[in-house]
Amino acid sequence: MELSSQRKVSHIDPSWSIDEVTSHLTNALTGQGDALAFSPVDYKTVNSRCAIIVTTTGTSGIKKDVALSATALLTNARASLSYLKAEPGERWSLLLPINHVAGINVLIRSLELGTSPIDLRTSRDFVNVEYTAVVPTQLHSALSGDDELLDHLKSAKAVLV
Repeated sequence: MELSSQRKVSHIDPSWSIDEVTSHLTNALTGQGDALAFSPVDYKTVNSRCAIIVTTTGTSGIKKDVALSATALLTNARASLSYLKAEPGERWSLLLPINHVAGINVLIRSLELGTSPIDLRTSRDFVNVEYTAVVPTQLHSALSGDDELLDHLKSAKAVLV
């Protein structure tokens, strides 16, 4: 039986800017760098097909690490962008944490469009962008009185929930 090749795992450094994270993510997706762990994991190496590792509780409530391939991540991003009819140069706002796959997907969609997302995770300096993604709680907040967030969502061509 042939052993599968391995690649080193590196953890996202909380001090990295979004541009630094996306640079490392690009390397992970192209196989030119380490696989990236977006939350603490004990793995030192993973199968070479793994681009990122995210920790999730999913619907079970039980914490588990999930390895995702570049193929899976890029296929998802490209399908989303195709459905949205997104054009190169269009921008996403990042309202979601990057230790969750929904936030990571915003980074990958931005990479596919040749842009950097507008990082609004800790800012209320909303700017107009073509796209954004939120979780249901954020949508509820926007519809329940967070007028700044609602205006930001309304200004986008599309919002993924």
